[in-house]
Amino acid sequence: MANTACGSIRCSKKTNHYGQHDLQLWKATVTVPAAATSVSVEPPWPTSGVITEVWIDPTTLTAGATIKGYMQEDDLTTPDYFLNYTVPNPAVEARTLLSKRLRVSGLLQVDVASATAGDSFVLYVWVDPFADDSSIQTYVATPTVTVYTPTTTAYLKVTPTSTSSKTVIRARTVTDTLAYATAVTHLIADATTIAAADADDLAKSKTLIDEIMPETNVHFASEVYHTAADAVWYGGHKEDDATNLASSDNMSDLATGYVLADELDDDVIAHLASTTFHAAADTVYDFGGTPNSEGTLVTKVNLLRTAMAAHFASTACHSVADSINVALVAATTIATNTASAQTLINLLKAYWNSHCAVGDATAADLAAVIVGANAARAALLAHYANSTIHSGTADAANLATLTAVPACTDAATSYTLLNAEKATVNLHYLTAAYGAAYGTVAAGYPLEWPSTAPVFVKTSSSGGTFTTTEFI
Repeated sequence: MANTACGSIRCSKKTNHYGQHDLQLWKATVTVPAAATSVSVEPPWPTSGVITEVWIDPTTLTAGATIKGYMQEDDLTTPDYFLNYTVPNPAVEARTLLSKRLRVSGLLQVDVASATAGDSFVLYVWVDPFADDSSIQTYVATPTVTVYTPTTTAYLKVTPTSTSSKTVIRARTVTDTLAYATAVTHLIADATTIAAADADDLAKSKTLIDEIMPETNVHFASEVYHTAADAVWYGGHKEDDATNLASSDNMSDLATGYVLADELDDDVIAHLASTTFHAAADTVYDFGGTPNSEGTLVTKVNLLRTAMAAHFASTACHSVADSINVALVAATTIATNTASAQTLINLLKAYWNSHCAVGDATAADLAAVIVGANAARAALLAHYANSTIHSGTADAANLATLTAVPACTDAATSYTLLNAEKATVNLHYLTAAYGAAYGTVAAGYPLEWPSTAPVFVKTSSSGGTFTTTEFI
């Protein structure tokens, strides 16, 4: 049976130390004819160079069929095969079928035998016209890397060794294209968005900060988007303290003052000692026993004032200081008698309950919103600037935008800050290959990376895989 001219020869560019030159690919769909068990094919014209790779992508292939490739002008009794393959069961895509880096000059030939009529596969034979197989030493191919992604493709960092002159990167699925970038912010864009309405009143600001905090913490901790997890943050408290709220009636006389002072004593001690609400326990105070006179009540109320002021200001146990309640306590007057003790303790009860709610803005007030918004600002600025988890590239644009918006101190500035946080978060999430020089490689072709610098690579199909082989 005469050979069948099959497929086409394509040329692409390959880079070595001396510049670019042609790299030839014979790509052919080989089909066993009807009523036949074998077929021989050849390319449409001769090639010259060194065969460096052979791939087979089966459509239908009979187990046990043999596929052998050689140069037609080889006059030896047993040809020198660049391809000598027996089809396994089941037939699978194969990328490492090169039997020998064979120098060729002339027409190639591939013989298929022991097959079944209608068997078919796509053949890829790579010929490097300028390769010198006596001077190129290959490293063992790196393991195939599966790119993890929940919904779409992601960049994976490839770092060649210091002795590499070239890294060949190829998709394992021949229909996949490759995209590559010199730097990325995220391995994959985060499709989550902060959807709450912009803040222009207290109710909307509570809703917005309550969405920003959990959503950004999920993003920070994710290694789907980052090369490593970032630290999570919280709005003052790790969670709001609904256990140690003061519920006794406001002081109206000495008797009610004694009750309220004793409850605040218990609530403050329990709250300060807790690591459920704090990053670390705070100093625990001794407020004395149950008051039973004007003098003992005045002493206890002033001690509570001192303890609250110090605790509200602490950044050792809070993510950010409760600046609003710090200022409110500082504006109070130290008690000296029953009347001033009554004024002070009733104010301290209100400020205490406000502070305990910080960490849950929906159930809280403006003070909680301000603490949460400022904590979010600090956390987001640190995250945007963190080049380590963002593959070496800080998010400079969103960092500059949010830096220009100062920390908030009142309702109006909290709205401005929260809206800026929402805008920058939504932009930041979507940055993959942010600001990077990048390119693509057509399906069926490898990416040849002529550098020891890292490169970020992704495939066009979801969860796609690729292999890398280094040369020196």
